[in-house]
Amino acid sequence: SGGTEVLRLGSSIDSNAELIDINALLDKSIVEKDGKIFIGGGASLQSIKESAIVPEFIKNAASFCSSFEKRNSATIGGNIALKRDDSYMLAALVAAEAEVVIECHAGEKIKPISVYIEKACKGVVKYIAIPSGRKGWSKKIAISSASRAILIAAESEGVYALSVAG
Repeated sequence: SGGTEVLRLGSSIDSNAELIDINALLDKSIVEKDGKIFIGGGASLQSIKESAIVPEFIKNAASFCSSFEKRNSATIGGNIALKRDDSYMLAALVAAEAEVVIECHAGEKIKPISVYIEKACKGVVKYIAIPSGRKGWSKKIAISSASRAILIAAESEGVYALSVAG
């Protein structure tokens, strides 16, 4: 995950980095079961934005990526795995008290996203799980809709989160 970022002009990731295409390994589905919405790590930001079951404030966070082409190729797994301070999705997912399902050398692990972003992880993001019916808001502050965020703020049911550039 994170290949879209590597290919972006001005990326902080070395343009000579070796990439491995894991697209075929990632689930792209968005389904609701057992009181949670499961978003596959390979789901594009555009598919999240278009989903009928994803909460509006999460869809709004996906739309912070202003380019349709980038939204259509960038995945939720890549966006959170990079743990960038201007991540489109992290603030909204932390506010939603989402969980991350990862696959690593020790097998499958489920972690609150707030724990996942604090520690190094060498696993692949399989799913993001969000409680069904979660309500909230998310906002992006930037110089323009196409520029990197200076601040992304989100709130969901009394839980607040910020992503602050730098």
